[in-house]
Amino acid sequence: MNQFLISKNTKLEVSLFGNGPWVDGVTRIETRGALNAGIKQNFLKDKLSVSIGLNDIFYTLPVISEVKFGNQYSSSIHSWDSRRFNLSINYNFGKIKVQQRNVKGIDEEKGRVGGARN
Repeated sequence: MNQFLISKNTKLEVSLFGNGPWVDGVTRIETRGALNAGIKQNFLKDKLSVSIGLNDIFYTLPVISEVKFGNQYSSSIHSWDSRRFNLSINYNFGKIKVQQRNVKGIDEEKGRVGGARN
């Protein structure tokens, strides 16, 4: 995965996955892989970010395999909807103060179990 800073508020991300052809027992599996890309833009002093991306751009992730054993031959293509478009919108509301709740007897429990000692 590689990230490129296009401008102060814009990032481009590109990733590539690939497997060469390989043999698993009597099964030969063809080369497969995927090229993914996305772009992220920040707005409103980095409080709002919008990202769009595309996975498996060239639709090369499906598995193509063949089996040759004796006088038998079989081939298959396992495909699924691997090409995906993603849209993400995030907004950061800022710091939220969380109040700590005092539970009666919690210090007693800590002392008994071996936590806090005086």
